[in-house]
Amino acid sequence: MSKSLKNYKMIGALFFFWMLLTNNYSIENISIGLGLILLIQVLSSIFLKDQPIQILESISLRKLFIFFIFVIVDIYRASFKYIFHIINNKSRPELIEIDLNTDDIFIATLIANALTLTPGTVSLSIEEGCKLRVISMIEEVEDIKYLEKQVIRKYERLLIK
Repeated sequence: MSKSLKNYKMIGALFFFWMLLTNNYSIENISIGLGLILLIQVLSSIFLKDQPIQILESISLRKLFIFFIFVIVDIYRASFKYIFHIINNKSRPELIEIDLNTDDIFIATLIANALTLTPGTVSLSIEEGCKLRVISMIEEVEDIKYLEKQVIRKYERLLIK
């Protein structure tokens, strides 16, 4: 894939997230977003000129979009679940280690960030061999198994295939 096509994909992805996060479709917001995106591209080319950016090569944009839809749904689902945990004061923090089936650090980072965005979980680190360390507010031991199943069966399977 040519370098200019990669840049267009990155600009498109950054612009999509800018518009999604700001939810403001005015000319001023679009101009600010495009200006910041171009600034990011220029600074990236200056500071990372010897290191190729391979972020969008390991995952297609279609898979990435579907992944983010799953993450948003899980955020809403977990927020309602943890409202009851907080009200009833039934949850306790638990350190969980999840072994991922991938060696791709970008996929591991996406999964760690998705878990951190989900209420009740915080990703602590990505250890050697793509092992996630997560603190999660759980009520029962089954919650640990559910979190591992969510990560491995849903997120990782979606990003790897």
